[in-house]
Amino acid sequence: MTVLDLIGRSLRLLGVIDPIETPSAESAVTAIAALNAMCRRWEANGNAFGWRDVASAQDELPAPDELHACLAFNLAVELAPEYGAPIPAVVATRAVELLDDLRRDVIVAHPIEPILDVPTPQQVGGASRLGWPGSWYGES
Repeated sequence: MTVLDLIGRSLRLLGVIDPIETPSAESAVTAIAALNAMCRRWEANGNAFGWRDVASAQDELPAPDELHACLAFNLAVELAPEYGAPIPAVVATRAVELLDDLRRDVIVAHPIEPILDVPTPQQVGGASRLGWPGSWYGES
């Protein structure tokens, strides 16, 4: 899928363009800036999926196929204010659902590893260091 294909889908979800219409060059520039900013924010928030900025509407979308719908629906939400378009309820709901799916996928792909060698309170001065009775931490 090209970036232009994604932009077209997002604008159709908003009802800004007709189903057979292609986005204008100006619309593509606006949407590319919004798409790059949105994906960089997701990556910064820990939702890493390997995004790299796109420069042209003809670029291939640098995201796995399973994220295309997530990007399209969320880009539609991002672009709505630019076009003064209301966000259809189904688009808003689906955007949230698909972003939640992305977050789950990231968690599954990169689970939190337990830290097994964390020092216990006894190893760092115990409860007495904090002025507490030691029995809570097994101290006498």
